[in-house]
Amino acid sequence: MPEATTPVLIVLVEDDEDIARLICFHLTKAGFTLRWRRRAENVVVEAEQHRPALFLLDLMLPGIDGFQLCRILKRHPVLRTRPVLVLTAKTGQSDRKLAFQNGADDYLTKPFSPKHLVSRVRRLTGTDAT
Repeated sequence: MPEATTPVLIVLVEDDEDIARLICFHLTKAGFTLRWRRRAENVVVEAEQHRPALFLLDLMLPGIDGFQLCRILKRHPVLRTRPVLVLTAKTGQSDRKLAFQNGADDYLTKPFSPKHLVSRVRRLTGTDAT
């Protein structure tokens, strides 16, 4: 009997419901489990309990923005090793640079190819076939 695999958990922080549904659809179809949050508040507390394999962050969020959340995650004693993939409409070089300075591991801009997103998530979570 084949060994059951543990679902790979991703925390998605995205305030746009349509984009979040699209992301959830494609990543769930690819075999991932998602927890979607519209705001950054309480993400760290929940992540301490559920230990996601990846954080997928928008930068433009109400309250704590994606830059701040990324910095918080990368300074956290337990969560800092978890990769952060930024998925944002911010296409400027200065935004990209700031995201990486705050600890982002990868950066994709909207609009995005779902296939490309799944590929990046697989690479960052170590679930790619290569």
